[in-house]
Order: sequence, then C-alpha cells, then structure tokens
Amino acid sequence: MGVVKRALVGALIAAIGNSIVYVIAYVSGIIPWNMLSPGRGVSITPRLVILVSIGGVLGGALLYGIIKRLSADPVQRFRLLAFLILIVSFSAPLAIDTFTRPLTIVLDIMHVVVYAGTVWALTVWSAQEPVRASA
Repeated sequence: MGVVKRALVGALIAAIGNSIVYVIAYVSGIIPWNMLSPGRGVSITPRLVILVSIGGVLGGALLYGIIKRLSADPVQRFRLLAFLILIVSFSAPLAIDTFTRPLTIVLDIMHVVVYAGTVWALTVWSAQEPVRASA
C-alpha cells in the first residue's frame, strides 16, 4: 500500500480522534466557546481541529516519503524523527501565556493523537487483502 493511502488512513484517525478529544474538552469547559486561536484570529472549532489534524498527518506523510527515498531504514528513522517533532510540538501551547494548564494539556493530547495516527498508519498498518473463505 502506498504512502498516499496510508496517509489518508492516518488523517482519518487523527481527525476522528481529535474531534472526540475536542468534544470532551468543549463539553467540560476546557475549551471555552469564545476561545480564539492565537495568530489565526479564529475560534478553535471542530473544523479547525480537523483541518490542523489532517495537515499534521499530511506533513508527516511528506516527511516519511522523503525519508523512504533516502534511507535504508526509513521506518526507524521516521519514527525517531516523528517522536522528536512531537516533543518539540509540546512547546507551542506552552508558549501562549493566555492558555490555561488544562487547555495546554488538551492541545498536547491532540498532538499525540496526530503523532500516533500518523506513525501507526505509515509504519505499522498493513492493508493486506482479506483472507476469503472458499467453499
């Protein structure tokens, strides 16, 4: 299965997973209804969460595609690089002083969801043909 199909699976996982995290955080009041995303001037909405989640997976897929062409061991190199990028991504919510601690944690959880969906879809998931019973 190609990188593009795997990326689509990862994007679906990330979008659904982060939508669930968003709903839980919104209902519990961690993400207030009038919360604006700094630098974007828009509210943190399900649409924004889905678009950013998909964008993260597509960025990861592009990186994986490049590593796959250049490395003899692309899976291990990609996993390591993706993990390092995840760790660095935790600093983004921490850098915004108006974010509460619970909101920062929720946003970092969303980063983990994108990371997990991307790494799993690109390096673990195998879409082999299903075994069909014959009569």
